[in-house]
Amino acid sequence: MSEKITVKDIVDIYVKALAEADVDILERPHGHWKRISERTHACSICGRRIWVYKENLPFVKYCPLCGARMDEEDTNANETL
Repeated sequence: MSEKITVKDIVDIYVKALAEADVDILERPHGHWKRISERTHACSICGRRIWVYKENLPFVKYCPLCGARMDEEDTNANETL
């Protein structure tokens, strides 16, 4: 009789393969939000503008258009508009 494979077994195999591969599965650009106005920010990669309050900006971790990961610092973040 053959051994039954569970979902946990498949997940364990997948996780082990990913750990051994040591590659980034999805290559994404890294960018930051550029402040355009008090509530408007633009992606530093594609220029997509979003409207969000400054205090909520840390929760917007990816650009909705190009998928860039927003983990870089904006060097002009403290400029007065």
